[in-house]
Amino acid sequence: MKIDLDKTLSRFSHLSQIGLLLSAIFTIWYTVIPLYGKAVLEEQIAEKTIELKKINNQVATQYSVLKKNYIKDLQTTYIFACVLNPLTEIPEYSDRLDYDLAPCFSEVKEKVLKESLLNEFDKNQFDLVQLKILNNLESIKNKNKNKNEFIKIENIQINEIYLLPEIEGYSKKAFEFIKKSSLELGQPYPYQEELVAKKNQAKLNLDSKYKDELIDLIKNSFKEIK
Repeated sequence: MKIDLDKTLSRFSHLSQIGLLLSAIFTIWYTVIPLYGKAVLEEQIAEKTIELKKINNQVATQYSVLKKNYIKDLQTTYIFACVLNPLTEIPEYSDRLDYDLAPCFSEVKEKVLKESLLNEFDKNQFDLVQLKILNNLESIKNKNKNKNEFIKIENIQINEIYLLPEIEGYSKKAFEFIKKSSLELGQPYPYQEELVAKKNQAKLNLDSKYKDELIDLIKNSFKEIK
């Protein structure tokens, strides 16, 4: 009987060891391994998140550079292709006020942005910039006022040279002094050629002011794009 009890206890001991082994396997399989796998997965996700953030930052930086290049290209093209080049080809300064800049601005914008990689929001920003430029063109051109300035310069006679705007050394007092001195020396003054030259210089100054105001309008309008 004692022998049977020992055998029975021995069998129970073996069975309990097997049970413990199975329990350990179960615990490892359903607890430890999932936890380890979860930790590994979380680590991989964290690494991928960091990589994705770096990629997004690189893309954002490259897009910012691309956008700045488009701003620079469009601004420069507006200034040279739509303002300086076409206006310079018109001989008469006063006729330059009649030149319609709007079609050129629209054509340039469509050409530059047609196949651009800019998003729709930024494309709309460029549209707003052009709209602002066009809305302010007439106030800068101020055609009637500026044309009158050219006419005023053209109508100045030889004895009114001191009326020419911003011509250094030709105040009325200086003109009268030089005129008196010339008469005493028996020499006519001022010469007609010099009057023509001074008139052209005065008109050139007025034209340069007009161009500068147009260029400033373009540059200031593009500053609003962020």
